[in-house]
Amino acid sequence: MTKAAVSEQLSVVSSVRMIPLDLLDENPLNPRRSMDEAGLQELAASIRNSGVTNPIIVRPLDIEGLVEERYEIVCGNRRVQAATIAELEAVPCIVRAMTDQEAAEIALVDNLQRVDVAALDEAEAFGKLLALHGTVEAVAKRVGKEVSHVAKRLMLQSLDMFSRDALREKLKPEPAKKPAKPAAKKGAGKGAKR
Repeated sequence: MTKAAVSEQLSVVSSVRMIPLDLLDENPLNPRRSMDEAGLQELAASIRNSGVTNPIIVRPLDIEGLVEERYEIVCGNRRVQAATIAELEAVPCIVRAMTDQEAAEIALVDNLQRVDVAALDEAEAFGKLLALHGTVEAVAKRVGKEVSHVAKRLMLQSLDMFSRDALREKLKPEPAKKPAKPAAKKGAGKGAKR
């Protein structure tokens, strides 16, 4: 890594600043439409104990007539929601100037790298990236997925609303099950011979 690249990375790291939650606006292009409530509560509990350990990526909003500066969340909406549940007042943020297209693409790619993105949310995000990049191959390359995976997810967009709703219900994540306790062996109790 060059000295200039290291210096640039250090300047990004040192530019983390605490921003009040009430100055952060949700990104309307966030591809994640559904979140696991139990997982969100777990994240909130973790944040209560350890704080937000990864900064939220935001961009300044340029709204005419705005008195105080507001920010749009580019990456980290789930962490912001959990921080709100945990009753934090502010979260660490990295502020970056970016265009609408850059913000949309970064948010889409960031969310698509998560393991728990619902199939229909993934399909919608791939559709938005397809509109930006023009080909399924370009989308697959951009997100590091197989072309066949992207193509199959894009086919979900052709489903009617009834089928989409049924698919959402069928694919809801189930709560983790506790492992079964091993069955006690006969004669393994007190006084058993070894």
